[in-house]
Amino acid sequence: MPVTLPFLPIQQALLAESLSRPGQGVNIEQIVLHYTTKAPAPDILAAAWQQATDRFEALRLCIGSEGGGALRQSLAPQHDIHVLELDWTTNAAADATLQAWLTQDRCAGFAADGTPMWRLACMRLPEGGAFVVWTIHHAVVDLSSMARILDDVGVRLDGQAPLTENDT
Repeated sequence: MPVTLPFLPIQQALLAESLSRPGQGVNIEQIVLHYTTKAPAPDILAAAWQQATDRFEALRLCIGSEGGGALRQSLAPQHDIHVLELDWTTNAAADATLQAWLTQDRCAGFAADGTPMWRLACMRLPEGGAFVVWTIHHAVVDLSSMARILDDVGVRLDGQAPLTENDT
């Protein structure tokens, strides 16, 4: 059963700004990881992000609307992630395609439908490379939280155990 949580004032402001400008990608953050070779296998990538989702509550934070349109946020006990896999191995203009894709993805925004407000995509490139794109609403995480999550995923992809709260 999800636990309902109050909004922080900054979250309310970020969400209100996004909702007042639909389709413009306001307060939508995108982190692009570019692997030129040896990109993680799909199952390894998904497992690393699933473990981070299980560890960090922010990745299970869901925003939905109640009757009358009022927004509420809740913490899901779990969230099974999905990685959108795109095959760009024959795309000679992957960089230009990425820029167009990023714009479209950012402008798609997020629905306040009670699901986590982030998504993950992996574009497979020639020679074993990949772009991995993490798209997330800024109301869910701040910059330091993004860095901690990315560090956690990175060490998992490197086959190491992530730092514990006591190690940081």
